[in-house]
Amino acid sequence: MKSSIAFSALLQCLLVLVIQGNYDNGLEQLGCYRNRHCALGGRPFPVHLKTFHDALHMNESELEVKVIRPCAELAKKKGYLWFGIEYWGECWSGEHAHSTYFKDGRSSHCCNGVGKDNTVFAYRIKEPMCDQYMTFDDETRAQNYTNIDGPFKTDNNGSTNHMFAGNLWYRFLGNTGTAIATTCVPPRHCDAILTGWMKDEHPRVTDGVVN
Repeated sequence: MKSSIAFSALLQCLLVLVIQGNYDNGLEQLGCYRNRHCALGGRPFPVHLKTFHDALHMNESELEVKVIRPCAELAKKKGYLWFGIEYWGECWSGEHAHSTYFKDGRSSHCCNGVGKDNTVFAYRIKEPMCDQYMTFDDETRAQNYTNIDGPFKTDNNGSTNHMFAGNLWYRFLGNTGTAIATTCVPPRHCDAILTGWMKDEHPRVTDGVVN
């Protein structure tokens, strides 16, 4: 009986093409990864949220409705944005999963959007506000860059050098750095007349949107 169930599940894997990328249900498929359990550093997803029984009997549509989406809801309630499904129906997540889910390497041993034995299929819960942003990535936006005479990229005067778009999300990358400053930045730095910085520590990923 077990062999016939496993064979049926294998046929489902062969017949259904799982496309990694953006899900229309608010999830981003990150892909299939190994799970070495007790390897150095522990599990890729360290927190077990729930086991959905009978997942082995489900087809792709049933897995999405009865396993993947409910797992996403459980993760989000805990404040986690990254989660994974392993052993067909085990839901796992964790506070720092965004930096550990890939640590054991890629695998092809997943099916229908879930992991099988010793593998986990990883997801990210998409936050619309954080997926739409303007990027600062050149050296003139770094806090140690000084512009005394202007024009400045934050001037709202119609200049072709204008880069500041007002009340939007901004991401710091490349030569700009990887995070907003947390100490006072003097005027005329960052290619701006007036500068800004965070007065507290940077939030964690699991903190979500903060003021």
